[in-house]
Amino acid sequence: SEMCIRDSSRTGQKPKSGDRGSKLRAKRMGNFFDRASERLLTTCARRTSYQSAEGRRAAFPPDESYPTPTRCLKVREAFPPFAESTAFFALPDGQHLWWRQVRPKDAAPRAVMVFFHGYGDHSSFHMLQVAREYVAELHVAALIVDMPNHGRSDGLYVLLRSWTALIVAMERWCDGVCEPARITAVGAKLPLFAYGASMGGAVLIDIAMRSPDRFDGVVLCAPMVRVAQEARPHPGVEAFLRHVICRIPLVRDLALVPNDGFFENIFGVDARWRMDEHRANALNYTGPTRFKTGLTLIDAADCIASRMETLRTPFIVLHGGADLTTAPALSRELHARAGAADKALLIVDGARHALDFGETAEVHERVFAATFDWLRTRIARAAIRDGPASV
Repeated sequence: SEMCIRDSSRTGQKPKSGDRGSKLRAKRMGNFFDRASERLLTTCARRTSYQSAEGRRAAFPPDESYPTPTRCLKVREAFPPFAESTAFFALPDGQHLWWRQVRPKDAAPRAVMVFFHGYGDHSSFHMLQVAREYVAELHVAALIVDMPNHGRSDGLYVLLRSWTALIVAMERWCDGVCEPARITAVGAKLPLFAYGASMGGAVLIDIAMRSPDRFDGVVLCAPMVRVAQEARPHPGVEAFLRHVICRIPLVRDLALVPNDGFFENIFGVDARWRMDEHRANALNYTGPTRFKTGLTLIDAADCIASRMETLRTPFIVLHGGADLTTAPALSRELHARAGAADKALLIVDGARHALDFGETAEVHERVFAATFDWLRTRIARAAIRDGPASV
């Protein structure tokens, strides 16, 4: 992550003016090649697939419905009526993020809850079903966003050159969308919670580290605290990618890193039927990883692991004990090292990575019940703290 890079301003060394000018020229040249590479790949994508934002939105229009999977929890009764809406949010650089709101139709929400999806995913399939469960159970207003280069948001599919740029984009979306959504009709402010799964968990952790008081509490589902050793490339291959491939414009943005078995490994052994259901989720990216994206995710996770003590926001972290994608041991370490006074941990023995959508109903019931109880307590605390006008 760029936040972990040591530069002369942090080491106390004063850079020479010539060095400063050379670095600025090199940065401008790098930005030029990055923009040129993305334009070229996007142009090709428009002609051959829906990996460009324009292609994705043409294939899956934002104003049309998208199929959703079987509910995560045992169906006791139908969902109550929801009020749902979608919109685009413009970032300062002109990039547009697509997002969705789900809220109770017949009652005022008790809190606002933000949802961050995982790598390659989007907000219209399983994450929408997860959000609906929280709205139905806790009477919150859910805000779900397609992160940059994902789903219906702008950008070449799953190209992540800069983790810092991703975090800043999500912070600006939170400032522009989530904060206004907290304000009630009488001018009070609702409590704000957040949910992050896998890569979305890493995004949420990083945002919380930078702004400990932004959220009243966060739910971390199999967060990408560090990439499991089994999912990392061989050290020699990683060094070659870092020092050779990712220095070559255009090449570093190509999606050529195979991820054989990744999709199959995230589902529970006794819930393989859900894998077949998710194969119909055409807007979800399951292809090879882009070179630069892979290294960005590895560096971001390693950076988070190096500064766990700075996480002070209240949190609950949940992880499958048999997760082959992100290491459950690192969630245990996060719980032990984090500076938050209010923290909880749940390791589900035998469960895989997709705790919230790829397991048996029994596992889902346990996971959702733990988070519902945790959030219900903290929503009640916020109501006492802020007074009845916030409800």
